[in-house]
Amino acid sequence: MLNDVKEKMRLLQVGVGGWGYSWASLVKQSPFWEAVGYVDISTESLNLAAQTYGMDTKRCFTDIQIALRELDFDAVLIVTPPETHYELVLKCLEEGKHVLVEKPLSNNIDKAVEMARKSEKCKKKLMVSQNYRFKRAVRTVKHVLESGLTGKPESLFVYFLKSPNFGVSNFRSRMENPLLMDMAIHHFDQMRYLLGCNPLRVWARSYNPSWSWFKGDAVADVIIEFEGDIQVSYHGSWVARGYETTWDGNWKIECALGGINWANNEVVFVPREIFNSVFNPGMFERDGKMVVELVPMEYEDRAYSLFEFYQAITLDRDPETSGKDNLYTLALTFGAIKSAQVGGWVYIDEIMAQK
Repeated sequence: MLNDVKEKMRLLQVGVGGWGYSWASLVKQSPFWEAVGYVDISTESLNLAAQTYGMDTKRCFTDIQIALRELDFDAVLIVTPPETHYELVLKCLEEGKHVLVEKPLSNNIDKAVEMARKSEKCKKKLMVSQNYRFKRAVRTVKHVLESGLTGKPESLFVYFLKSPNFGVSNFRSRMENPLLMDMAIHHFDQMRYLLGCNPLRVWARSYNPSWSWFKGDAVADVIIEFEGDIQVSYHGSWVARGYETTWDGNWKIECALGGINWANNEVVFVPREIFNSVFNPGMFERDGKMVVELVPMEYEDRAYSLFEFYQAITLDRDPETSGKDNLYTLALTFGAIKSAQVGGWVYIDEIMAQK
Protein backbone atom coordinates (compact mmCIF):
# COMPACT_ATOMS: atom_id res chain seq x y z
CA MET A 1 0.00 0.00 0.00
CA LEU A 2 2.91 2.35 0.75
CA ASN A 3 3.98 2.46 -2.86
CA ASP A 4 0.46 2.40 -4.31
CA VAL A 5 0.23 6.15 -4.86
CA LYS A 6 -2.13 6.93 -7.71
CA GLU A 7 -1.67 10.67 -7.60
CA LYS A 8 0.19 13.13 -5.44
CA MET A 9 -1.87 15.59 -3.44
CA ARG A 10 -1.20 19.32 -3.63
CA LEU A 11 0.24 21.02 -0.56
CA LEU A 12 0.74 24.65 0.47
CA GLN A 13 3.50 25.08 3.05
CA VAL A 14 3.19 27.95 5.50
CA GLY A 15 6.52 28.70 7.17
CA VAL A 16 9.72 27.88 5.27
CA GLY A 17 12.36 29.42 7.50
CA GLY A 18 14.31 27.50 10.14
CA TRP A 19 12.52 24.20 10.82
CA GLY A 20 10.20 24.90 7.92
CA TYR A 21 13.19 24.91 5.55
CA SER A 22 13.92 21.27 6.38
CA TRP A 23 10.22 20.43 6.09
CA ALA A 24 10.29 21.78 2.53
CA SER A 25 13.02 19.28 1.73
CA LEU A 26 10.90 16.40 3.07
CA VAL A 27 7.88 17.53 1.04
CA LYS A 28 10.07 17.78 -2.07
CA GLN A 29 11.15 14.15 -1.59
CA SER A 30 7.72 12.81 -0.61
CA PRO A 31 5.99 10.42 -3.05
CA PHE A 32 2.64 11.56 -1.64
CA TRP A 33 2.78 15.35 -1.85
CA GLU A 34 3.58 18.09 -4.34
CA ALA A 35 4.29 21.55 -2.94
CA VAL A 36 2.39 24.14 -4.97
CA GLY A 37 3.43 27.23 -3.05
CA TYR A 38 5.10 28.73 0.02
CA VAL A 39 3.97 31.33 2.54
CA ASP A 40 6.26 33.12 4.99
CA ILE A 41 6.44 36.61 6.48
CA SER A 42 10.14 36.72 5.53
CA THR A 43 10.89 37.33 1.85
CA GLU A 44 14.45 36.19 2.55
CA SER A 45 13.21 32.80 3.75
CA LEU A 46 10.83 32.55 0.80
CA ASN A 47 13.57 33.29 -1.72
CA LEU A 48 16.00 30.81 -0.15
CA ALA A 49 13.43 28.00 -0.05
CA ALA A 50 12.24 28.74 -3.58
CA GLN A 51 15.79 28.73 -4.93
CA THR A 52 16.74 25.54 -3.07
CA TYR A 53 13.65 23.50 -3.88
CA GLY A 54 12.76 24.85 -7.31
CA MET A 55 9.58 26.73 -6.40
CA ASP A 56 8.42 29.47 -8.80
CA THR A 57 8.68 32.75 -6.90
CA LYS A 58 5.27 33.67 -8.32
CA ARG A 59 3.94 30.95 -6.01
CA CYS A 60 5.58 32.47 -2.93
CA PHE A 61 3.55 34.80 -0.71
CA THR A 62 3.91 36.80 2.49
CA ASP A 63 0.13 36.75 3.02
CA ILE A 64 -1.71 33.43 3.34
CA GLN A 65 -4.98 35.02 2.26
CA ILE A 66 -3.49 35.77 -1.15
CA ALA A 67 -2.15 32.21 -1.44
CA LEU A 68 -5.58 30.80 -0.59
CA ARG A 69 -7.10 32.95 -3.32
CA GLU A 70 -4.45 32.44 -6.01
CA LEU A 71 -3.48 28.76 -5.68
CA ASP A 72 -5.32 25.46 -6.10
CA PHE A 73 -4.38 22.84 -3.49
CA ASP A 74 -5.77 20.15 -1.19
CA ALA A 75 -3.99 20.66 2.12
CA VAL A 76 -1.78 22.95 4.17
CA LEU A 77 1.36 22.26 6.18
CA ILE A 78 1.85 24.84 8.94
CA VAL A 79 5.36 25.23 10.36
CA THR A 80 5.17 28.51 12.28
CA PRO A 81 5.53 29.55 15.95
CA PRO A 82 2.79 28.11 18.24
CA GLU A 83 1.06 31.43 18.87
CA THR A 84 0.20 31.70 15.15
CA HIS A 85 -1.40 28.25 14.81
CA TYR A 86 -4.90 29.16 15.95
CA GLU A 87 -5.60 31.81 13.33
CA LEU A 88 -3.86 29.92 10.51
CA VAL A 89 -5.53 26.57 11.23
CA LEU A 90 -9.03 28.03 11.47
CA LYS A 91 -8.56 30.06 8.30
CA CYS A 92 -7.40 27.04 6.30
CA LEU A 93 -10.12 24.73 7.63
CA GLU A 94 -12.77 27.32 6.80
CA GLU A 95 -11.37 27.48 3.26
CA GLY A 96 -11.94 23.72 2.93
CA LYS A 97 -8.33 22.61 3.31
CA HIS A 98 -6.95 19.68 5.31
CA VAL A 99 -4.29 20.79 7.81
CA LEU A 100 -1.07 19.24 9.10
CA VAL A 101 0.41 21.47 11.82
CA GLU A 102 3.61 21.31 13.83
CA LYS A 103 3.28 20.68 17.54
CA PRO A 104 2.16 22.12 19.83
CA LEU A 105 -1.27 22.41 18.31
CA SER A 106 -1.78 25.59 20.33
CA ASN A 107 -0.42 27.43 23.34
CA ASN A 108 -3.98 27.56 24.72
CA ILE A 109 -6.26 24.59 25.46
CA ASP A 110 -9.46 26.49 24.62
CA LYS A 111 -8.11 27.39 21.20
CA ALA A 112 -6.92 23.82 20.63
CA VAL A 113 -10.39 22.47 21.38
CA GLU A 114 -11.92 25.01 19.03
CA MET A 115 -9.54 23.91 16.26
CA ALA A 116 -10.44 20.25 16.78
CA ARG A 117 -14.15 21.07 16.69
CA LYS A 118 -13.74 23.23 13.60
CA SER A 119 -12.06 20.29 11.86
CA GLU A 120 -15.08 18.10 12.57
CA LYS A 121 -17.53 20.81 11.55
CA CYS A 122 -15.72 21.45 8.26
CA LYS A 123 -15.23 17.71 7.70
CA LYS A 124 -11.53 18.25 7.05
CA LYS A 125 -8.57 16.43 8.59
CA LEU A 126 -6.54 18.17 11.27
CA MET A 127 -3.32 16.36 12.19
CA VAL A 128 -0.55 17.35 14.60
CA SER A 129 2.94 16.25 13.62
CA GLN A 130 3.90 14.36 16.78
CA ASN A 131 6.62 12.73 14.73
CA TYR A 132 8.50 11.14 17.65
CA ARG A 133 5.96 8.32 17.79
CA PHE A 134 6.65 7.59 14.11
CA LYS A 135 10.11 6.09 14.60
CA ARG A 136 11.27 2.47 14.37
CA ALA A 137 12.42 2.12 17.98
CA VAL A 138 9.24 3.42 19.62
CA ARG A 139 7.10 1.33 17.23
CA THR A 140 9.23 -1.66 18.23
CA VAL A 141 8.64 -1.03 21.93
CA LYS A 142 4.91 -0.83 21.23
CA HIS A 143 5.12 -4.16 19.37
CA VAL A 144 6.82 -5.82 22.35
CA LEU A 145 4.25 -4.42 24.80
CA GLU A 146 1.44 -5.79 22.64
CA SER A 147 3.10 -9.21 22.18
CA GLY A 148 1.97 -10.60 25.52
CA LEU A 149 5.55 -11.30 26.62
CA THR A 150 5.80 -8.41 29.06
CA GLY A 151 2.52 -8.46 30.91
CA LYS A 152 0.97 -5.21 32.08
CA PRO A 153 3.27 -2.16 32.23
CA GLU A 154 3.18 -0.56 35.67
CA SER A 155 6.19 1.79 35.94
CA LEU A 156 7.89 3.94 33.35
CA PHE A 157 11.11 5.95 33.73
CA VAL A 158 12.36 8.40 31.11
CA TYR A 159 15.68 10.26 31.24
CA PHE A 160 16.34 12.93 28.59
CA LEU A 161 19.49 15.06 28.32
CA LYS A 162 20.36 17.40 25.43
CA SER A 163 21.94 20.82 24.99
CA PRO A 164 20.68 22.46 21.77
CA ASN A 165 21.30 26.16 21.23
CA PHE A 166 18.73 27.51 18.80
CA GLY A 167 20.04 31.09 18.90
CA VAL A 168 18.59 34.15 20.60
CA SER A 169 16.27 34.95 17.69
CA ASN A 170 14.53 31.54 17.80
CA PHE A 171 11.13 31.49 19.53
CA ARG A 172 12.19 28.54 21.70
CA SER A 173 14.90 30.64 23.34
CA ARG A 174 12.24 33.14 24.43
CA MET A 175 9.58 30.69 25.65
CA GLU A 176 8.65 30.61 29.34
CA ASN A 177 8.73 26.80 29.42
CA PRO A 178 10.85 25.67 26.45
CA LEU A 179 11.66 22.17 27.74
CA LEU A 180 8.11 21.22 28.68
CA MET A 181 6.30 23.00 25.86
CA ASP A 182 8.55 22.26 22.93
CA MET A 183 10.40 19.04 23.84
CA ALA A 184 8.77 17.07 26.64
CA ILE A 185 5.52 17.25 24.71
CA HIS A 186 7.09 14.73 22.31
CA HIS A 187 7.92 12.35 25.14
CA PHE A 188 4.48 12.81 26.71
CA ASP A 189 2.92 11.83 23.39
CA GLN A 190 5.20 8.78 23.15
CA MET A 191 4.02 7.76 26.63
CA ARG A 192 0.37 7.93 25.58
CA TYR A 193 1.14 5.94 22.44
CA LEU A 194 3.09 3.21 24.21
CA LEU A 195 0.76 2.81 27.19
CA GLY A 196 -2.41 3.05 25.10
CA CYS A 197 -4.15 5.18 27.71
CA ASN A 198 -4.40 8.74 28.96
CA PRO A 199 -2.91 10.60 31.95
CA LEU A 200 -4.99 11.30 35.06
CA ARG A 201 -2.82 13.72 37.01
CA VAL A 202 0.65 15.26 36.94
CA TRP A 203 3.16 16.83 39.35
CA ALA A 204 6.13 18.81 38.11
CA ARG A 205 8.89 21.22 39.00
CA SER A 206 10.97 23.16 36.51
CA TYR A 207 14.03 25.34 36.84
CA ASN A 208 16.77 27.07 34.88
CA PRO A 209 20.45 26.42 35.76
CA SER A 210 22.84 29.38 35.99
CA TRP A 211 24.52 28.39 32.72
CA SER A 212 21.26 28.17 30.73
CA TRP A 213 21.01 30.11 27.47
CA PHE A 214 17.20 29.88 27.53
CA LYS A 215 15.00 32.63 28.97
CA GLY A 216 12.57 30.13 30.49
CA ASP A 217 13.00 26.92 32.47
CA ALA A 218 15.05 24.40 30.51
CA VAL A 219 15.00 21.55 33.06
CA ALA A 220 12.02 19.67 34.51
CA ASP A 221 11.16 16.72 36.76
CA VAL A 222 7.69 15.30 36.19
CA ILE A 223 5.62 12.58 37.88
CA ILE A 224 2.55 11.34 35.98
CA GLU A 225 -0.20 8.91 36.92
CA PHE A 226 -1.86 7.23 33.94
CA GLU A 227 -5.07 5.23 33.72
CA GLY A 228 -4.66 1.68 35.00
CA ASP A 229 -2.49 2.82 37.93
CA ILE A 230 0.59 3.23 35.73
CA GLN A 231 3.26 5.47 37.26
CA VAL A 232 5.69 7.56 35.20
CA SER A 233 8.83 9.43 36.26
CA TYR A 234 10.40 11.87 33.79
CA HIS A 235 13.53 13.99 33.92
CA GLY A 236 14.40 16.27 31.02
CA SER A 237 17.07 18.88 30.36
CA TRP A 238 17.84 21.07 27.38
CA VAL A 239 21.02 22.45 28.96
CA ALA A 240 22.76 19.19 29.84
CA ARG A 241 26.40 19.18 30.88
CA GLY A 242 28.54 16.18 29.89
CA TYR A 243 26.63 13.02 28.92
CA GLU A 244 23.73 13.39 26.50
CA THR A 245 21.01 10.95 25.45
CA THR A 246 19.46 10.65 22.02
CA TRP A 247 16.51 12.92 21.25
CA ASP A 248 14.18 10.12 22.33
CA GLY A 249 15.90 9.82 25.69
CA ASN A 250 16.53 6.66 27.71
CA TRP A 251 13.45 4.62 28.65
CA LYS A 252 12.88 1.85 31.20
CA ILE A 253 9.48 0.18 31.32
CA GLU A 254 8.80 -2.22 34.20
CA CYS A 255 6.07 -4.77 33.50
CA ALA A 256 4.57 -7.74 35.32
CA LEU A 257 6.62 -10.29 33.35
CA GLY A 258 9.81 -8.35 32.74
CA GLY A 259 11.28 -5.04 31.74
CA ILE A 260 12.03 -3.14 28.53
CA ASN A 261 15.09 -0.94 28.17
CA TRP A 262 15.16 1.45 25.22
CA ALA A 263 18.18 3.65 24.68
CA ASN A 264 20.46 4.69 21.83
CA ASN A 265 17.96 3.29 19.31
CA GLU A 266 18.22 -0.22 20.79
CA VAL A 267 15.33 -2.10 22.39
CA VAL A 268 16.09 -4.85 24.95
CA PHE A 269 13.57 -7.05 26.77
CA VAL A 270 14.68 -8.59 30.06
CA PRO A 271 12.18 -11.32 30.99
CA ARG A 272 11.40 -12.11 34.63
CA GLU A 273 12.32 -15.76 34.15
CA ILE A 274 15.38 -15.60 31.91
CA PHE A 275 15.99 -19.31 31.46
CA ASN A 276 12.34 -20.19 30.89
CA SER A 277 11.79 -17.47 28.33
CA VAL A 278 10.16 -18.23 25.02
CA PHE A 279 12.33 -16.72 22.30
CA ASN A 280 10.41 -15.13 19.51
CA PRO A 281 11.22 -14.31 15.90
CA GLY A 282 12.74 -10.87 15.70
CA MET A 283 14.66 -11.31 18.97
CA PHE A 284 18.07 -12.74 19.81
CA GLU A 285 19.71 -13.51 23.15
CA ARG A 286 22.64 -11.52 24.48
CA ASP A 287 23.81 -12.17 28.03
CA GLY A 288 20.43 -13.45 29.13
CA LYS A 289 18.60 -10.52 27.55
CA MET A 290 16.43 -10.46 24.47
CA VAL A 291 17.55 -7.82 21.97
CA VAL A 292 14.64 -6.89 19.73
CA GLU A 293 15.17 -6.23 16.04
CA LEU A 294 13.62 -2.92 15.07
CA VAL A 295 10.41 -3.22 13.09
CA PRO A 296 10.76 -2.28 9.41
CA MET A 297 9.33 1.07 8.34
CA GLU A 298 9.56 2.43 4.82
CA TYR A 299 8.99 5.93 6.19
CA GLU A 300 9.95 7.34 9.58
CA ASP A 301 9.69 10.47 11.64
CA ARG A 302 8.34 13.50 9.73
CA ALA A 303 8.32 11.55 6.46
CA TYR A 304 5.84 9.22 8.17
CA SER A 305 3.82 12.23 9.33
CA LEU A 306 3.41 13.16 5.67
CA PHE A 307 2.48 9.57 4.82
CA GLU A 308 -0.03 9.30 7.68
CA PHE A 309 -1.60 12.63 6.68
CA TYR A 310 -1.96 11.43 3.09
CA GLN A 311 -3.46 8.09 4.20
CA ALA A 312 -5.96 9.76 6.51
CA ILE A 313 -7.25 11.94 3.68
CA THR A 314 -7.31 9.33 0.93
CA LEU A 315 -8.84 6.61 3.16
CA ASP A 316 -11.14 9.13 4.91
CA ARG A 317 -10.16 8.18 8.45
CA ASP A 318 -8.85 10.07 11.45
CA PRO A 319 -5.08 10.63 11.50
CA GLU A 320 -3.30 8.76 14.29
CA THR A 321 -2.37 12.11 15.85
CA SER A 322 -5.54 13.99 15.04
CA GLY A 323 -6.24 17.33 16.61
CA LYS A 324 -8.90 15.73 18.81
CA ASP A 325 -6.65 12.93 20.04
CA ASN A 326 -3.75 15.32 20.59
CA LEU A 327 -5.77 17.31 23.13
CA TYR A 328 -4.69 14.85 25.85
CA THR A 329 -1.01 15.26 24.98
CA LEU A 330 -1.49 19.01 25.08
CA ALA A 331 -3.46 18.86 28.35
CA LEU A 332 -0.68 16.80 29.96
CA THR A 333 1.87 19.39 28.83
CA PHE A 334 -0.21 22.30 30.14
CA GLY A 335 -0.84 20.36 33.35
CA ALA A 336 2.89 19.89 33.92
CA ILE A 337 3.52 23.59 33.30
CA LYS A 338 0.74 24.58 35.70
CA SER A 339 2.01 22.22 38.39
CA ALA A 340 5.51 23.63 38.07
CA GLN A 341 4.09 27.12 38.50
CA VAL A 342 1.73 26.56 41.43
CA GLY A 343 3.05 23.38 43.06
CA GLY A 344 1.09 20.24 43.82
CA TRP A 345 -0.83 17.78 41.67
CA VAL A 346 -2.82 18.97 38.67
CA TYR A 347 -5.63 16.80 37.36
CA ILE A 348 -5.90 16.43 33.59
CA ASP A 349 -9.69 16.61 33.71
CA GLU A 350 -9.34 20.10 35.23
CA ILE A 351 -7.22 21.20 32.27
CA MET A 352 -9.65 19.66 29.79
CA ALA A 353 -12.59 21.28 31.62
CA GLN A 354 -11.14 24.71 30.87
CA LYS A 355 -12.56 24.31 27.38
